[in-house]
Amino acid sequence: MANPYHFVVGLWRAKRHNFPVKYYWEIISDNLSKAGWSWGCVATVDREGRTIWVVAAERSDAGRFVVHADETLTAFLELEAAISGRTADSMKNATSALLARRAQRR
Repeated sequence: MANPYHFVVGLWRAKRHNFPVKYYWEIISDNLSKAGWSWGCVATVDREGRTIWVVAAERSDAGRFVVHADETLTAFLELEAAISGRTADSMKNATSALLARRAQRR
């Protein structure tokens, strides 16, 4: 689990430099909307008290996709991978590479 302190510092730095704070799952959801997908997500708790994220997307010409994961970003990456036909691991690797490039620029 991420340290709340790191989130606060990241948020403060983003506001200090007037960067819009946007999570990666929001970028994926924006891309889904722009591509004509209707989507939704919900968090629920299983019998053992674990949080499960369920994300679904639907488009009349492509059908319906439903995925679940233990984190929001993972669920959206799985959904994007299912829709695009790529594997979720390749999506995670691409996201990791993007984060590394952004960290090097700072």
